[in-house]
Amino acid sequence: MNALRFGIRSFLVLATSCFCLGPILAADLPEGAGKEVIEQECTACHSADRIAGQKKTKSDWQDTVDRMISKGAGLSSSEYDTLIAYLVKNFSKDEEPAKIDKVAKASQSH
Repeated sequence: MNALRFGIRSFLVLATSCFCLGPILAADLPEGAGKEVIEQECTACHSADRIAGQKKTKSDWQDTVDRMISKGAGLSSSEYDTLIAYLVKNFSKDEEPAKIDKVAKASQSH
């Protein structure tokens, strides 16, 4: 019985810590339209560091946000557009290597 109480207490401390740290960690995000959406919607489940540490293409960010919406993230269509633009502006991955190679070869042939 004591082990169960300890487990429950540990879970509550961890859950409370995660809930409280989300908004604090979100302060480290770059300023701009979309930051508030991340603070309100995304950091309820993810740290700002986790979001900022990812580099994705626009299509990848759209897939990620669509998946989060299917799991319960509540975004309006305007919030969705703002969030995608913010993520792409601040946390985008360079073009795919194949695309870069094609552009480089095309510019070299001129």
